[in-house]
Amino acid sequence: MSLSQWASDAFAGEKVIVTGASRGIGKDLAVNYHARGASVCMLARRGDAMEQTIREELGGGDGRAFSVPVDVTDEAALKAAVLASVLQLFCCCCFCFCFCFFASVCCSCG
Repeated sequence: MSLSQWASDAFAGEKVIVTGASRGIGKDLAVNYHARGASVCMLARRGDAMEQTIREELGGGDGRAFSVPVDVTDEAALKAAVLASVLQLFCCCCFCFCFCFFASVCCSCG
């Protein structure tokens, strides 16, 4: 079954991290997951292209689309980007108890 055959709310409430999301298959995946209800964090080197996609194709993101510019060949940068993605997607509330030093970046805790 192709992604286009799934219901428009097939991924409602789900959270997805997509690498290579500035163009091609990665971008298409991000757009399609978002269109079907998922919150999407886009990872790629070209932050400008991801932000343009969020503005033009994801309706500004409606609070469910984020981008984190990163070179996935840089292991330390990738680890930081994944952490940033998790904080964006989960708003870090589930982490505040254990990792309270992140609270200052949380939209509802800090």
